[in-house]
Amino acid sequence: MMKRLFIVIFLSLVMPLSMSLAMNHSELFMVKPGINSLVVMPETTHKVRINNDIKIVESSPWLSQQSSGDYQIKAPKKPGFYQVTTNHEILGSGMLQLIVKTPIDTARVKQVNGFQINQYPKPYKDLTQYSQPQGLIEINKTLES
Repeated sequence: MMKRLFIVIFLSLVMPLSMSLAMNHSELFMVKPGINSLVVMPETTHKVRINNDIKIVESSPWLSQQSSGDYQIKAPKKPGFYQVTTNHEILGSGMLQLIVKTPIDTARVKQVNGFQINQYPKPYKDLTQYSQPQGLIEINKTLES
């Protein structure tokens, strides 16, 4: 049996600011032409704004329109990768990808699927972006395609 691989990513260090804000706060996430990824915890709600020149091509149970250009994302309970196709009138197709993290209590859990999770040091200069993660993004063989 193939082991699942968990990767701990300090998202605030490797993702654009708009993504890390939307991940931990109720800030507005702006969808732009191309590929947009929003990393969230399960069953959380997030505000999304989509410009009028970008259209949602397909419906999704986790994305609902609130008003013209304003949407709300209700993250599914099940961790994983979810997506809807978008289309920009000039630049063509794109994607809004929702990445739902696997929650983890690093104070109590020392292993996940056979992978050791070490102790996290105190956050650098007590800055929240250096805090231990609330969850992990699961990467496995089925995500290769």
